[in-house]
Amino acid sequence: MAALRRVDEETPLLFSDAAALTRYLEAEADPQSVPTAKHERKSMSRYLLIESRDPYGSGDARGYATLASQLKLAGHDVTLFLVQNGVLPVRAEARCAELRDAIGAHVEVLAEEFSLRERGIDGGHLLAGVRMAPIALVVERLAAGWKTLWH
Repeated sequence: MAALRRVDEETPLLFSDAAALTRYLEAEADPQSVPTAKHERKSMSRYLLIESRDPYGSGDARGYATLASQLKLAGHDVTLFLVQNGVLPVRAEARCAELRDAIGAHVEVLAEEFSLRERGIDGGHLLAGVRMAPIALVVERLAAGWKTLWH
């Protein structure tokens, strides 16, 4: 069982799995974020999901990419930031359907530069839709008020 940790609040919240986190986020949703008759949101949240585990050794990592897709399809701004072994499925030849689905849902997928270098992954041979990014982006998004979850 993995724990998801919400780090953008003073007291971190722990969730046993992506489904528990999804239920919490739905319950927390602002009433103004309900779709209007035109199916547009009056307001949306911005989520930074940080994944440090690879989907080959942890099924929970696959669920995290699915969560990113679900949040994006619900109308939120979502970035999936991959660090440490979380960068392994970004290689062009890698197989991870959930990551490809997230890219297809227009989730911004970023792979941390140092993690790529440490694992010998060439930034020029990434899966289409994935960009390299510095770890400083996490600090910038936290400072800008993005809801941040680290897995």
